[in-house]
This record gives sequence, C-alpha cells and structure tokens, in this order.
Amino acid sequence: MNRGPGEDGPVSPLHQRFESCAVVAALERGGPLDLEEIKKFARDLMAAVTEKVKATGALDIGHIKAVLESGQCFIYANTVGEPKDITVEMNGEAPSGKVSLTLNAVVLGLEAKVIHAAVYQGMEMTADRYRLEIGKPQELK
Repeated sequence: MNRGPGEDGPVSPLHQRFESCAVVAALERGGPLDLEEIKKFARDLMAAVTEKVKATGALDIGHIKAVLESGQCFIYANTVGEPKDITVEMNGEAPSGKVSLTLNAVVLGLEAKVIHAAVYQGMEMTADRYRLEIGKPQELK
C-alpha cells in the first residue's frame, strides 16, 4: 500500500506531485471593515485563488485555506476547489481597519512557483475589488 508524505512506507507517486504555497500578508484600508464585507472578501478570495490555480493547469486542488485576523475577529475560509465547497466561519467581533491574512494552497500538477504566482494574482484581484491595500506577501517555509 502506498502512503502519503510523513507516513511509514513508500510514498504514493500521486502525493509526490502535490506542491504547496503558504503566504502571509497585511490587508488594510483607511477605515474600518464591515463584518459581512470581510466574510464576503474571504469567500471571494477562495474563489479567485481557485480560479487562478485552475487556469494555470492544476490537475486537482488538495485545499486552499485562509485565516484572516483583525483585533478580536478571526475568520477561517476553506475550499477544495469547487464554489459550492467554500466554507467561511467566523468568531469574535467586527474587524478593525487592518487584517492579517495567512493563506495556504496545496495543489496537484503545478510547480510551487506557479502556485505562488496564481495565489498572488488571486489575492491582488480580490483585494482590488474590495479597495484593500495588500502589503508585500511573505512566503512561509
């Protein structure tokens, strides 16, 4: 039986073709952010990153996850590549004007640098739509 990465035994050839991307970026706008708006932003971000990754030739999406934190507000968004599968959950209070975004994407069939480019494009496209300024994303290792 083939196993996934980190498990005992041989690694499945399918798992060997998965690559990932993880980034952190600051998002901000001059004024405060409405709670419903930031939840919609999270949903649209999942859809935009999915669209960009698929457009570059991804064979499959393991997951795309984002965590947005602002003051006492914590939002978690997740998708496995289909619009109907996007989930957005929130706890805490309304966000302030600055949001910390951590995003992780696991994709089959693309090199890591291609995934990074698609993720950045999706982030920029969504931030522009919501008039949010995005700080320089930092890759996580």
